[in-house]
Amino acid sequence: MQVAKLPMDCGNLNEIRQGFDAVDRGMIRLVQRPLGYGLSAAQPKPDEASIPAPDRVVARLIDHRHWAGEEQLGADLTFQAID
Repeated sequence: MQVAKLPMDCGNLNEIRQGFDAVDRGMIRLVQRPLGYGLSAAQPKPDEASIPAPDRVVARLIDHRHWAGEEQLGADLTFQAID
């Protein structure tokens, strides 16, 4: 697998597209990981009714907004469920 160049090192549109593709592939791999954690978290639960953890979801969304701010991203790029 070819490693994509950093954005500022791209010399043409093809290299930029390769960079986008590499980032997208990495994001898909990253999205899969928390899904695995979610499935693992459900294993010790006694039944489906005990699986939801709304307080944890809200806490995570607050963290996501904070982390987005640290990365100079607007809150609009994170989940809006806590508004």
